[in-house]
Formats: sequence, C-alpha cells, structure tokens
Amino acid sequence: MDLYFLNTAEHFAFVFDRKVPTELLTTAASAYLSIDGDPRLLQLFEAAHSVMLSILAAPQNSDFALSQVGSYTDTLFRAFPQLTSPRQFRFAVKQLVRITSPPSLISRQQPLLSSTLLELLYVRLENASSRPLPRSPTVPGNGNDEPMSEQAVLVLALIDSLPFLPLNDLEDWLPLAAKSIHSIKEPALQHLAKQRFWEVLSNGEMDVERAALCVTWWGTRGGREMLLYGRDDAVPEPLMSGALNESSRL
Repeated sequence: MDLYFLNTAEHFAFVFDRKVPTELLTTAASAYLSIDGDPRLLQLFEAAHSVMLSILAAPQNSDFALSQVGSYTDTLFRAFPQLTSPRQFRFAVKQLVRITSPPSLISRQQPLLSSTLLELLYVRLENASSRPLPRSPTVPGNGNDEPMSEQAVLVLALIDSLPFLPLNDLEDWLPLAAKSIHSIKEPALQHLAKQRFWEVLSNGEMDVERAALCVTWWGTRGGREMLLYGRDDAVPEPLMSGALNESSRL
C-alpha cells in the first residue's frame, strides 16, 4: 500500500497546493529515505526519492526546495551505492542539477548551486571504488550488460547533467567531464562513458547555444583529444606575426 501511495503521489506533486507536497508528501517520503539497508525496502526507498524529486521540481515549491536541496543531496550521496541503484542515482543527480539551473527560481537566489552539486560528484570521484557493483534487484536488465562501478556511475551522472548547466559553467565542466572519463579503470566502462559523452554532445540534448559552445570546445579547444586520448591539445589561437596573446600582457 505504501509503495502504491508513493508511486501515485509522485505524479501529483505538480498539481497540489504548496502545503500538500511540503507537509503531507514530504512526511510520507521522509519515512523511507533513511532505511537501514534492508533489501526488502529498496523499492520503497527509490519511490520515496522519486517523490522528493517531484516535490523539489515543482515551481510552486521553490522556496521549500531551496531549503531542502542541501539535506536531500546529502541523503542521496550517503545512500549510494548501498541503497540506491546506478539508474536512480544518475536520474536524481540530473534532476537536482536541472532544478537548480536557470531558468529555475532557485538559480536566481543561488546561482552557483548547480555547479556546487557537480563539485561534490567530482570530489567523491577521487576516492570512488572501481569494483563492480552488485546488480539491483529492483532494476530489470540484460544479464550481458557490463556491471557498473561506483566510479563509472559518478562519471555518467556528471555527463548526464551537462545539458542543464548555464553556459559559463558548461564551459568549465566540459573539460572536467572529459578528464574524469579517463579515471575509469575498466576499459569497457570507460568506452561506455565516452559513448554517453558523445551522445550528450550530438543527439539534441543540448539547446542551440550550448551545442554551439560544445562544437567550439570540440574543434578548437582540445575537446576531441581530451575525450579520446585524455590529453589537452587545444589548437593555439591564431595570431599575426609578432602579436602578443593575453598571457603575454605586462
């Protein structure tokens, strides 16, 4: 019954009056956000995360979301990988970055919040395990799929979030995301991350302005070499003979 309630409530967070999600639904979901590793409750745990993400994403709950996004992010990061599947974790991080990026109301009050979330990912990646994670019993999958590692999931979550970043932040995070791919030790998972990075750049997930920035980064700022080979071979800025570039200013 609880699972049915949470799965249903997720779809009504956007239409309820502000008090209903923040009081009723949050109370119901919070009861399952701190379960102590009981595998029998994993479906309830993930359903509760979905409810919280719906509440935080609703425009009428922006003030509530601003006050809760920090504590929810802490809960999410502590739950992974023991209590949260790779799929759920990637989805949650992507949604948090989208919720905290323009044109959301939250981004007007905390413009650095989306980039801060990715910094948490990047810092955690330094000590992430490369061991394969056990397959989640709540997520159906092909038995031939490559087992994911904590390391790979963190990198994929970072890549998934790129289309929602403001332009200035995207310009900073493109090389960091490409660099992070080469920290994945398993060759098959590193290849998977490269494929996902290319998909994000080329399959329409970026809007026109972000796509133009990505094209410039890929072609003239060393993006291709950084992604494929892990090195920065940016094409030098064309200058007239005898000209001084910005780094040569007195």
